[in-house]
Amino acid sequence: MNDSASWCLEGYVDDKHEVWRTMVRRLPFQVGRNSESDLVLPFGRVSHTHAKLFQRQKSLWLRDMGSTNGTFLNGKRVLDDCPLKDGDIVHFADHEFRLVTFSTRQPQAATQTILLDDFHLPASSFDRARDLRDMLEQNGARAVFQPLVGLADGHVMGYEILGRGQLGEVETPPTELFYLAEALGLEMDLSAEFRDIGVAEAAAFSGNPALFVNSHPSELVNSPMLLDSLRGLRERHPEQALTLEIHESAVADLSSLQDLRSELEKIDIGIAFDDFGTGQARLLELTDVAPQFVKFDRAWIKNLHRATQRRLDLVKTLASLVINMGVATIAEGIECQEEADVCLELGFEYAQGYHFGRPSPAHVFARA
Repeated sequence: MNDSASWCLEGYVDDKHEVWRTMVRRLPFQVGRNSESDLVLPFGRVSHTHAKLFQRQKSLWLRDMGSTNGTFLNGKRVLDDCPLKDGDIVHFADHEFRLVTFSTRQPQAATQTILLDDFHLPASSFDRARDLRDMLEQNGARAVFQPLVGLADGHVMGYEILGRGQLGEVETPPTELFYLAEALGLEMDLSAEFRDIGVAEAAAFSGNPALFVNSHPSELVNSPMLLDSLRGLRERHPEQALTLEIHESAVADLSSLQDLRSELEKIDIGIAFDDFGTGQARLLELTDVAPQFVKFDRAWIKNLHRATQRRLDLVKTLASLVINMGVATIAEGIECQEEADVCLELGFEYAQGYHFGRPSPAHVFARA
């Protein structure tokens, strides 16, 4: 096996429906009801000596040891020795595990089997994990679009791309998709997939409207991977106007944000600070990084037409501050004409929200 990687099995080793991680620290690795096994599964359907993992030509392999109720790899019974790969689903009788590889440079617990306190997935999680991996591998994600309009004249200046998907046959909310992806370490892959499919589907629009694509907070930590993804996107769509949305709470430090801005300029991709005002004000970043857009969070906009004068003055001051820096302002979450009217009076240039269009497939807006 690779010297810089190690393996573990993640699954339910008791009846409490808590996910445990068992390190594959030595090979061969024995699985069974036998108390001397490396992974002990004290269940009636698991054989005394059930299966083993072993090394062959620097790869990890699986062998059933003549078990009564079988060993299964990705749903198929193991009759001969089978090679294993990251993400494989293995059943020892009816007990399900996922095989995971990770860098040995990462700190590991001293014990062989540890409870994953931050990995509480439902009992069906491994089926859902397989569904998510299938969705990513088979390009099964799709995109919907929400228009951004000019408040003064109502023209559509661009669209935000929002990812959608389903696990198996079930439509799954994006928040749930990302929750599962984060547990599997696939959140950056999912985020990139949503960007890729969205920009591709935007070919249905005429006039090359601006596209706002989203980032996941972990991508800001691993900016080389994010930049590789965006460079590939730019190569495939050299003429498309693109802006990367960054949630203000995801900014790790000013220096890394400046570096990111510099690299994005090289590939002609802009930056928008998203959900401005929900966490830190990020005024320093506005001054030193100067994004092209700032999107004011819905919390500032909701029922603004009923707000006190003090609140109106505060929102106007913040909007003016951003505009005076040469940054365009976008009011998010507008749901009625009254909110739109007040935002225009306070100086906002653009807006987004259900009042102007719900997230819909590209063909809906292209036809309109």
